[in-house]
Amino acid sequence: PLPPPPPPTTMATCTDDLDCSLAGECVAGACVCESWTKGADCAALNLVPLSSADAVTSAVLPINGSTRWGGSVVHATGPGEDGQFHMFAAEFAHDCPLAAWGHQSRVLHAVGANATGPWLKVGVAVPTEAHNPVLSRDPTDGTWLLFTMGCPHDNSADPSCAKTNVSCGPRGSGAYWTTTVYSSQSLYGPWVPTVDLLGNISVGHQGSQNVAPMFAADGSITLMFKGLDNGTETSLAVAPHWRGPYTLLKENIFAEYVNDGIVSEDCFVWRQPRGTFQALCHRGKSTKPYWKTPNVGGHAFAHTMDDWRYAATPAYTTEVDLVGGGTLTLERRERPQLFFGPDGLPAVLYNAVQPPLGASPGLSFTFAQKLGGGPYPPPPPPGPPGTVCDPTTFMHNMEYDDGMGVGEVAAASAEACCTKCAAVESERGCRWFSFVEASGKCFLKADNNSPLARTGVTSGATHKPSTSSLSPGRLGR
Repeated sequence: PLPPPPPPTTMATCTDDLDCSLAGECVAGACVCESWTKGADCAALNLVPLSSADAVTSAVLPINGSTRWGGSVVHATGPGEDGQFHMFAAEFAHDCPLAAWGHQSRVLHAVGANATGPWLKVGVAVPTEAHNPVLSRDPTDGTWLLFTMGCPHDNSADPSCAKTNVSCGPRGSGAYWTTTVYSSQSLYGPWVPTVDLLGNISVGHQGSQNVAPMFAADGSITLMFKGLDNGTETSLAVAPHWRGPYTLLKENIFAEYVNDGIVSEDCFVWRQPRGTFQALCHRGKSTKPYWKTPNVGGHAFAHTMDDWRYAATPAYTTEVDLVGGGTLTLERRERPQLFFGPDGLPAVLYNAVQPPLGASPGLSFTFAQKLGGGPYPPPPPPGPPGTVCDPTTFMHNMEYDDGMGVGEVAAASAEACCTKCAAVESERGCRWFSFVEASGKCFLKADNNSPLARTGVTSGATHKPSTSSLSPGRLGR
């Protein structure tokens, strides 16, 4: 008889960690991914599905017709800080649509109890013209920094949403080819501009767009940015201090991947706890229209800043997975930024999105989606059995304006109001409350929709924040 056939050959999916996008380890020929990634090459983000298609209306931040774009979030836990989460996002003045980003963009400031909201608008941190803010901090002295595209240009008296060219700085370049960084000792400002940050390397070129900063412990900085000219989509510059002067490290670092049908812009860059480098980018295709593709998330990685690789697998797409199967398709999904958990790994992805075709035409929103590494902040240690209504979690001068009401009672304090809500949770479904101090009225709520700034009103939840409370939220005016 013939000998038995040889066993089938198993092809290894990796030979080293580069084959795992430096976001996992190659073990016995297969990638073992870190918690925030998934797939054979650890290039796709491990995004937590939304609970339903309706969840997109609470995962994004549309407010009364206003348009938002992107978002940068930090948890303020340092000495003398308020312990809240702070978001800085582009907002368009005069309720203009996204098309007015070149002259009607400003930076809004919002706060929330966790990294996905709900959010309460504090005000406008930086007026026009300031687009695509990225928040960072000088590690040597704690100065807060908002890197923006644009320059100071008061457009408050011009309600026109038609495209207008705004010139900036000594080079006279367009606002959308100028990087201005705003510095402050407080997240609440005031913010002082330093205009045309990359001006010394931009002479004779268009300039820079959409800067992503990355600090070293000694205060030296690397910037990943679009420029110095249109068509050079991602470049690197370095400086000993955020004020400069800057040196061009490498131009068009992903040029070779155009041959693979990939172009990139508007990257977010960071250093992993293991010491390697990662970047998420807005990914397009190398044929017109460049940005009309479902594969909008680009994932790049490197051992050193001058030798980058780019994953063929998209980091994410315009398809948002839903719990139990099915997807929701967004029209646009751009401007990736991340919030990191206490382990230093990505915990929340923020994108600028436009909703499905036919929904709110012309509007764009900030979209937050958790990563599989777990929510942040982590659930607090459990208290004694039955512990509810922790006053340290209450939010002052804020009301859940559109929360579903389940009753109104009198109360002597916010704590008493919360206790009355908890007492009827099983009967009426009350889990949230808003207490009006002047009148003693206690409004019982089944949800926490539309948080709005209201002086003399305290709001909160009956239970301490937990994993279940880290649902996406809406930003209130």
